[in-house]
Amino acid sequence: MDRIYYRFPQKIDFEQRYGFNGDLKYLARVMASMYGKSGHMEIDTVGPNVKRNPDAIKARRDIKVDIVQNRLDFVPLSQVTLQKELPSIPASGTVDFRFTVGYTYMDRNYDKMSLVDDVFLVRATMNADLTLQIAQTHGQGRTIPEEVANTIETVMEHFKG
Repeated sequence: MDRIYYRFPQKIDFEQRYGFNGDLKYLARVMASMYGKSGHMEIDTVGPNVKRNPDAIKARRDIKVDIVQNRLDFVPLSQVTLQKELPSIPASGTVDFRFTVGYTYMDRNYDKMSLVDDVFLVRATMNADLTLQIAQTHGQGRTIPEEVANTIETVMEHFKG
């Protein structure tokens, strides 16, 4: 059974085909390994409070990955939940993921602040090749769809699991 989100947007922001020797179960393991990972990035943007943050900020980027369930709901896909979800993921076909990038930073007063999350829907189709379709559904675009695809590709290349 394919895990397809029934409200996946028709407007795709980015699409990429990969020569990939694996299946969707392997891709699910890769996506689960990204859950909760973070990194620092420079954002040239004004924070939500202009008086407290007039300059560019250094933000921490946190990733959360969810997988569609029942064509309607998303459930977290982490190392903890992977074993429960893995039997129902097909080896080939189509699976939809929700990829959320959250941002936090420290302001001048060392208060932890958050920015609006960027939310992407990722459709992975595995036939002979892997095709990723990415659509941004929410957020201010601090992360672009190409960066999401590059992150997934990089983790796939270095994943040992």
